[in-house]
Amino acid sequence: MSKKRSKRAALRLRRRLITLVLLALLIALFFFAFRLQTVYVSGNIHNKPGEITELILEKPVLGNTVLAKLFNTNRTIDSAGFADRINVHILDRNTVRVIVTERRFVGRIMYGGRWYYFDSSGEVLAEAETA
Repeated sequence: MSKKRSKRAALRLRRRLITLVLLALLIALFFFAFRLQTVYVSGNIHNKPGEITELILEKPVLGNTVLAKLFNTNRTIDSAGFADRINVHILDRNTVRVIVTERRFVGRIMYGGRWYYFDSSGEVLAEAETA
């Protein structure tokens, strides 16, 4: 009886190891196949496309197109000046399009040689040096 149990235990262990190896291979394939290589940014006038791309890739895991879409769809942005909301759409397995919705500024004021842009609630959206 003990030989049967040891064979069963060895078989279970082998199945678990094979399952773990296959799972690790699938995860590696997922990150390799959907590696984010190209980001198209549209809808932004005041922010640079590089700033928006940095917001998308804040976490190293988000170098993946599927995860970038999952974590950034309808994401509200507070720290990006004029950018209010971003939506990520997958174009192909290595390319995403980011559509930026910007806040509208209602006024600006010059103070200390710099322009300050405000929204309707009085929040400073951005500041810029005078040229």
